[in-house]
Amino acid sequence: MKPEKLESILDTARKMFARYGLRKTSLDEVARMARVAKATIYNYFGSKDKVYLEVLHREMDEVVQKISSSVGQEALPEDKMIAFVKAKFR
Repeated sequence: MKPEKLESILDTARKMFARYGLRKTSLDEVARMARVAKATIYNYFGSKDKVYLEVLHREMDEVVQKISSSVGQEALPEDKMIAFVKAKFR
């Protein structure tokens, strides 16, 4: 699958999961909004749960990267803790 198509599917799914939740989000609608065939999503991911897990993994990776970047810039433990809290609540 082309990277652009994968990103389109996951971006669309992320928005729909955030708005409607796991249960009310349908892969039919994700496919329509991402302009791909539903079969393409199933061929790549296998199930709606696996799409959801990939979205969650990507979101967690972003959070960890943001926090790590903020904390890594500080030298003192106290400053690291403050940076962690600030990054967590952005």
